[in-house]
Amino acid sequence: MQQSNHSKGILMKKEIQNKLFLLAFLACLMPLWTGCRKKAKPSGAPPKRVTITLYHTSDLHETSDPIPRIAQFVKDRKTADANVLLFDTGDWFNKGDLTRLNTRGQAMVAMMGACPYDGVISGNHDYSFGTVRLVELLVKQRIPFLACNCDWPEGMSPPTASTYKVFQLSGVRVGVIGAATTIGNHAQDDFLKIKEIVPSVREILSELQDKADILVLLTHQGGETDHALAAELSELDVILGGHDHGVYHERILEPGPETFLMHSGHHGEVLGELVLTWDGTSIVDRKIRHIPITESMKKDPRVEAVRLDYVEPEELPEAEGF
Repeated sequence: MQQSNHSKGILMKKEIQNKLFLLAFLACLMPLWTGCRKKAKPSGAPPKRVTITLYHTSDLHETSDPIPRIAQFVKDRKTADANVLLFDTGDWFNKGDLTRLNTRGQAMVAMMGACPYDGVISGNHDYSFGTVRLVELLVKQRIPFLACNCDWPEGMSPPTASTYKVFQLSGVRVGVIGAATTIGNHAQDDFLKIKEIVPSVREILSELQDKADILVLLTHQGGETDHALAAELSELDVILGGHDHGVYHERILEPGPETFLMHSGHHGEVLGELVLTWDGTSIVDRKIRHIPITESMKKDPRVEAVRLDYVEPEELPEAEGF
């Protein structure tokens, strides 16, 4: 009986020792576990779900009437939602009602400068009046010009020109890269040197790796080239393009993660809208629509005033009654 009690005592002692060892072991793991949790949920992490809206015009070609309507629509959206951006992907000049005024781009760029554009790039028609005139117009209107592949003549780089811009929207970093078109069929001189797009963008993507969550490229190359760009630059989330005057959107899946491509027509007939939902680690939803610009839409008074500085106002109907 004594031997039995002695054996039980030894077993209880070992059990207590084992429990103490286990508690000590867990205590050692606690800092590591806590550290892992902190690393998984860093301080200042963006909200779980954030929506970012990108609006897009292209190939406006000096067509004046839709621009005040587009400006008012986007301004209203920006008032309601801070996570809204507006971009244009080139061909501001030639073909529209402002062209006959022969202002060498002044009328069109003055209107665009009055709009809430967050970034624009050049199309092939934007070289029509020469490099010196392009720089002069950009400087005068303070339009944010994005171009990662431009070598400006010495001393002529516009102060508003940059290779890319990162927008901080509710904790989500949207990196937007501009690529000036390499199509030079309307260039009046060769002062502005346009470099190849792929190596120029690839260099910026390397720089943006730790600076942006969503990557957007603005192009004016046409749909076929945009497909090739998406294949070679698979890190891109979005390409907003132009040049071929098409209205379409596509998910480009090969060879890597999908890239969303959108083209938004010409002459301001539609406004492209792309809504991205970010869940803290990736884009989980995309919604697209092309909004027709109609005469029933309100006009931005400031932009309309600029338009009327150049275009004769339409004949107003006679007032009825008093």
